This record gives sequence, structure tokens and C-alpha cells, in this order.
Amino acid sequence: MLETKKISELIDEIIADTQLFLIELRVTDSSIKVVLDGDNGVALKDCVILSKHIENSLDRDLFDFSLEVTSAGVGQPFLLRRQYENHIDREVLVTENNGETIRGILTDVSDNSVTIRKKLSSKKRKKLIKNEIDDCVVLLLKNINHTKATVSFKNN
Repeated sequence: MLETKKISELIDEIIADTQLFLIELRVTDSSIKVVLDGDNGVALKDCVILSKHIENSLDRDLFDFSLEVTSAGVGQPFLLRRQYENHIDREVLVTENNGETIRGILTDVSDNSVTIRKKLSSKKRKKLIKNEIDDCVVLLLKNINHTKATVSFKNN
């Protein structure tokens, strides 16, 4: 039987002292799925190196398994505080537990909350600036269902 602890140790051997970090590890009797993220992203070669290390460290005569090593996708929700920290000053979409969504720039992360500068139309933003109203909202992490980075294909 494949052991999660053993797989986790193999992963740590490769990603320790790098900018990479583990987001998710799923181990069943017949499969291993590893999801990585990195402070500067994850290169394909990082996934290949880790995949080969795991593959070469396990005995195929004892274990018949599928192996998937991948990076956290753009549309995947943040699972770790480190992911929030890596997205400071970037646009995110936050869905609260009550179903409401907030789109804006992630400006701060603390142990139990995040601060989002709401994305507003230029007309509303000018009005807020003129009236010196802050357009930031602080959300408790416990009230957030999920947060995702947004992707824009506009040329600035």
C-alpha cells in the first residue's frame, strides 16, 4: 500500500530549500496526485524532476500506481496563506460563505483576514477619491468560501 507519509518525504527531498511548496497531496491504493505552487510559479521541469524522483523511489513490483505531478492552475482556489501572500497587489475574486463575491486587488494578508481594494468603475472610483472614501474591505478568512486569482487578457 502506498503511504502518504513516504510520498510526502520524497516530495520534501526535492522541494526543500526551493521556492516551491506543496498545495495538495492525494494518495490512494493506486494513484498519487501532487499539486505544487511556487513563489515564482512552477516550471514544467520542476514537475518532471519531482515526478521522476517519486517514480524512481518506489518499487513498481510492489506498487502499481498512476502518478500525476502538476502545478496549481490559474482558476484553482487558494488553499494556503502563502498563496494569498504571493498574490498581494494582484486582482482576485473572493466568494464569501454567504455567496457574495468581491473582485479587487488583494492588498494585505494577516493571520485571520485579507484586505481587498474593490474594483470599481472609473466613475465610481473618482467619486470615492473626491469624497475621500476608502474602497477597501477587510474579510475574515473564516467567512471566505474561496479565493481565486483573476486573469486579464487586456493590453494596458
